[in-house]
Amino acid sequence: MIDPSAAGEGDALAYGLQVATDITIGLSCLAIALALGVFARRRRDLPSRHIIALVAVCVAASGVTLMLSIGVPSFSGSILASAVRVVTALAVLALAGLMWRLLPRALAVPSPGALADANAQLALEVTRRQETENKLLAAYVTLEKNVAERTLELSEANARLEREIVEHRRTDQSLRYNETLLRRLHDGLEEHIAERTSELMKTISELEAFSYSISHDLRTPLRAINGYAAILREEHLDRLDPSARSLLERIEGNAARMAQLIDGLLDFARLGRVEFVNAQVDMATLARSVAAELAPEGARAQIVIGELPAATGDQMMLRQVFANLIGNALKFSSQKPNPSVTVGGEERGDERVYWVQDNGIGFDMAYVEKLFGVFSRLHRADEYPGVGVGLAIVRRIVSRHGGRAWATSIAGEGSTFYFALPASGAAAGAIAA
Repeated sequence: MIDPSAAGEGDALAYGLQVATDITIGLSCLAIALALGVFARRRRDLPSRHIIALVAVCVAASGVTLMLSIGVPSFSGSILASAVRVVTALAVLALAGLMWRLLPRALAVPSPGALADANAQLALEVTRRQETENKLLAAYVTLEKNVAERTLELSEANARLEREIVEHRRTDQSLRYNETLLRRLHDGLEEHIAERTSELMKTISELEAFSYSISHDLRTPLRAINGYAAILREEHLDRLDPSARSLLERIEGNAARMAQLIDGLLDFARLGRVEFVNAQVDMATLARSVAAELAPEGARAQIVIGELPAATGDQMMLRQVFANLIGNALKFSSQKPNPSVTVGGEERGDERVYWVQDNGIGFDMAYVEKLFGVFSRLHRADEYPGVGVGLAIVRRIVSRHGGRAWATSIAGEGSTFYFALPASGAAAGAIAA
């Protein structure tokens, strides 16, 4: 500090300038310290508030030192100056320590350019988020619209469903009513069918009994006709002219044919009265036995019997079936140079099918159903003997076994007669038709 008493005019000017600048600096330091103190007090949320406070203390101590050095001439060497300087030194030392500790964090603070880039990125991100928010808002509006539409559709669907439920309940009630009515009708129909079946079986039984009785009754006058014809032939033949003899032969022939018809009718009627005996039947052995009887060894016709599946049924009735079919095959192929009969069989699904095939005269398929009728013939009796009952008997026996019978043929080339029986044999004997 310059002594004003010893200073010249130039030194006085310098002293005055120094005092003015020191006062200015001191007051400025105090103003700065006061501003920093107010800032640190009001911004208690700042993490570096204590640094600002130390800076304020240091600046204030510097301002106080300058002001005291100007106002108190003896201040420089006084204890007060030392105390002020100690406070200042401590504050500056603490500030220096904090500044070095905060230097890495200060250096890590982004530059204005980096902050500008970060602000630009932030602005871009804000723009993107605004766009996303706009899209989300549009999607939300669309979703609200879709929800409203779906809600309306669901309301309509629920209304339809409620109507369907009501209609279903009405339909269910109607179905239950119809089911009850149908059950009553079914029960009544079953009862009616049972009554009609009983009446039909009774009628069939009566017809069979009538046919059986008539057949027996017809034998008495037939025996009388045969007896009188025999008496005429034995006692008066020599007195009969050729015309009378021809009439006698016609009487005897028609009587013999009448006897055959009665026998056939009895055989047909007897099928409904014969007890059905259900058993396992070896069909191949049965067919061979019948063939041996109808075409003994040395006969002109050739009979070939293949492998036949066993059947379940009445053996005597099935024997009659083979006898009628093989007998017809031999009869209607007898005029062929090399008559041949083939018997075969196989399983087809739930049936066992058998057939008898010949190379005889055959027949027109237009008359195939007529063949299975009683007394139905396609040829004259003088051409092929018989009364036309054999195939009717075959169909009736097969029907009693729960099966079916049919035929195929080519006129002039031969015929094949089939019959099928249930593989289980469960229906055997159930039908007496």
